Amino acid sequence: MRATHTAAPRRARPVAVDRTSVADGLQRVDVFGLRFVDAPDEAHVTRQLLGSLGSDDGAETSLPVVVTPNVHHLVSLDRQPPGAEHELCRRARFVLPDGQPVVLAGRLLGRGITARLAGSTLFGHLWPELCREAIPTLLISPSELVAERLLAAHPKAWAYTPPFFDADDDAVLDHLVDICLPLAQDGAAEVVVVGLGNPKQERLVARLLDRWPETGTPRPLFLCLGASLEFEAGLRRRAPRWMQRVGLEWFFRFAQEPRRLFRRYFVEDVRFVGIVWREWRRLAT
Repeated sequence: MRATHTAAPRRARPVAVDRTSVADGLQRVDVFGLRFVDAPDEAHVTRQLLGSLGSDDGAETSLPVVVTPNVHHLVSLDRQPPGAEHELCRRARFVLPDGQPVVLAGRLLGRGITARLAGSTLFGHLWPELCREAIPTLLISPSELVAERLLAAHPKAWAYTPPFFDADDDAVLDHLVDICLPLAQDGAAEVVVVGLGNPKQERLVARLLDRWPETGTPRPLFLCLGASLEFEAGLRRRAPRWMQRVGLEWFFRFAQEPRRLFRRYFVEDVRFVGIVWREWRRLAT
């Protein structure tokens, strides 16, 4: 009787992980169409961010932007047709893996990312330094109260709080650019922190950069940081550190707002499984 052999499941071929270290001293890992920063912790990234201020050369290949994609952000990008938000994230100089599932999926795909780099933790390190060094900073804030609390600690910061708007309303976005662009330029902002949540903040920043005049002076560093401003202002509570370490911060947020977040976490974000599967197939070819 002839022995039969069952074919082993096909495995992804080993890939050469791009850990390019650019002028900012940070390594990058390519996965899900983005170049994620690979660093041990947010404090390390903060030092590199501060060192990069004023060094923008207007290069077309990268933008002076910090984005912090988590699972929901990646799912949202996957559902949208290619546009300004995709281009912003693809060309952003600092793409931080803000979500433990993103880190774990990267490792599963052979694109090892050292650690989760949370935007809220980053801002907790960065904001005191911006205050201490009196670095000119514009806050595009989610509320007047957030702006008031943060500005109290920073001698050279100013803020604008836009009214509620629809991220798909092009006319409103253009109007906000007309307001925010002079605010950033007249104060010679070196940093612009936007805390409006995804996708509003990314679409606004994309338009600001598109309209930024070519004056030869460095563009500010734009940080798209969502609820980080509210956490720093003490208006929202983050998960305990042990929950952050084991990747359960999302569950803490869900427990606080179950009605608002149920669909996001248990319906929409399930699509991330399909995104990982497609990426695995892409890397296996």
